[in-house]
Amino acid sequence: ATPAAAVVVASEAPRAPTAPAHARRAPAPSAAAPVLTSALPPVPRPATTATAATASATPPPGVEVAAALAVPVATSAATPASAAAAADHVAIPVYATRLPPAARLNYELRRGALSGRGLLVWQPGDSQYKLTLEGRALGMAVIEQTSTGGFDAAGIAPLRFLDKRRGKDAQAANFQRDRGLVSFSGPELQAPLWPGAQDRLSWMLQLPAIVAADPARFVPGSSITLFVVGARGDASAWTFEVESKDGLSLPAGPVAGALHLRREPRRAYDTTVDVWLDPARHHLPVKVRLAVSQTSDSTEFSLQSAELP
Repeated sequence: ATPAAAVVVASEAPRAPTAPAHARRAPAPSAAAPVLTSALPPVPRPATTATAATASATPPPGVEVAAALAVPVATSAATPASAAAAADHVAIPVYATRLPPAARLNYELRRGALSGRGLLVWQPGDSQYKLTLEGRALGMAVIEQTSTGGFDAAGIAPLRFLDKRRGKDAQAANFQRDRGLVSFSGPELQAPLWPGAQDRLSWMLQLPAIVAADPARFVPGSSITLFVVGARGDASAWTFEVESKDGLSLPAGPVAGALHLRREPRRAYDTTVDVWLDPARHHLPVKVRLAVSQTSDSTEFSLQSAELP
């Protein structure tokens, strides 16, 4: 996944949380961190889904994701993504969000036996954003990811996700909002574009935005579910369980009360995600750990320094 970035996962069947009504109301505006909406075209939605115009006023019932999270194009043959998705059934809530300001986060990177540096750059504008993640070790680029797009009633609204891995060609996921689907530059698959859908990089900013909109709601035992799309045809619901509030000792210094969320693997060779959000830094991720089950593959980012307004 790739921050979940560097490791590919297939669809999984997470539990179906129910987001309370207050988790979907739009928070009061703030000069430092406004609640953003978008002039982007509305996303076509299934009939059971609330429209973007009513999502903040009337709690939607959730989007029922079942049977076909990834649909093969020009072939009826079963694929790993479509076959695994056939058993999925999970509600995807629409959450209120409060996006963080522009940020530049420098990390200490550990990937297996390698160590190096990571850089996450978040550049939000009035109607568009750019988010990049780079990781280097031994003078080599080991992670290169870019997410670009805009904003809508559900928060970050990606349009294109580019993922380049060492020794391989770059691949992309394209969020075709006018058609309500996601297509891929490599595999001939399509995935439905559910409200609030994120890519394998943008979830790292969408998750803080959801928590920042209603911090009191996210206590141990609660959860957040996002529909997450990679660049290689993978598309599935990720459920993050709130584990605890932890004190951390990081290269950037001590962090008090970091909110620890965990996404469990659903099958062999799936990805475990642990992320710690710092309430003193707009709930941005100060530590991220990605590990592939039944292997020794792991990637960890620990904050070294942060440039914030």
